[in-house]
Amino acid sequence: RGAAGSAAPAAAAAGPPSLRYLPASYKDRWDLETLEYAEYMALDPEADEALMWIAEDLRTQPLPPGWVKQRDPSGGFYFYNETTGESLMKHPSDLQYRQLIDEHKLERAMTGAKAPLAADFGTMTIRSMADSLFVVPGAETLVSARLAVPNLRDLFAIRSESLLLPQYVLHTVLTPRLVPDGRAESVPVLWSSCMQHDAHTTLFAFARESEGSEFAWVVARRACTRSTLYVADEGAGASGEKEVSAMIVREPFAGAPFVSVEIVLPMPRADGKVVGVPVKRRADELLAQYESGNKANLVVLTGQLKSDARSMEAKLNLPSRAGSIGKDDYLMYVRQSAGGADMELRYRDKITPVQAMHVVLALSRWWSLRHPARN
Repeated sequence: RGAAGSAAPAAAAAGPPSLRYLPASYKDRWDLETLEYAEYMALDPEADEALMWIAEDLRTQPLPPGWVKQRDPSGGFYFYNETTGESLMKHPSDLQYRQLIDEHKLERAMTGAKAPLAADFGTMTIRSMADSLFVVPGAETLVSARLAVPNLRDLFAIRSESLLLPQYVLHTVLTPRLVPDGRAESVPVLWSSCMQHDAHTTLFAFARESEGSEFAWVVARRACTRSTLYVADEGAGASGEKEVSAMIVREPFAGAPFVSVEIVLPMPRADGKVVGVPVKRRADELLAQYESGNKANLVVLTGQLKSDARSMEAKLNLPSRAGSIGKDDYLMYVRQSAGGADMELRYRDKITPVQAMHVVLALSRWWSLRHPARN
């Protein structure tokens, strides 16, 4: 609303609003007003049950001085300041709660973290998104994500008068609940633009925001059969970088329906964070270590990729578990259909979001080179 006035709006004559959540559906564990606040804060009483204390807190805590709760003719609520005449659709104190909910949902989706208790609110800290990009999820936490892929015609026909390159966006799926566009609820965590693309070299740049500064780069060579992710090393000066992941695609013969994929990762620290291997120049150090047999500090995932002009699918696992890949028994799963569809991605345990982004970008680019007519 945001409109100012000198008098409080008239009370709504309409009945209560039409709610998605009703007390009877949850055995009267929450009253109607608490469920109304839950819907307002995008909390699902079942999926987000551990966070329902936030809806209860918003219902019971006093509003800031001068603010009163009102209802509009449709029965929905808003907040009116009797001193200033200001009207707001948002609760005057909801920003801190909404930020907590969003950060926790992302933390839970990526690491399996438990919901914060009401007693911890105001004193707790949640890992920043920048740090979360380099932390592996728990062994039992299967992270679901999707890569929004630009149309290939946009990728290969960039207008010279435009400085904007088509962007790939990695979304982490928060809950299975669908949002209005028919997708599962998700949040974007990484953006990437293809800066160079030819038969010899592809260069992707990563950013944490749509128009943010670049902090990582994927360099793919030999028609995307070899690629490495480099991340800026803030402690090593302007030119310092670390290798965070590398990948090899091996094709037994031209046009083979199955190819092998090997992902080479530095061993995560005890706290789950991946630091990377410092390099002075882009020399593919991780691949050099792996191919020389020096694997002591490496994590290697292997698997097969099946592709044709209609779809691409890959399941990757540790070599020791290669024969046991079932429906959910893998460390990384990637699938994409032709026609510009988003790429489906699931991963766990050994892979961070920034490494997952590297893998799906390189595989998507490899597939587009092998099957150029797929779009």
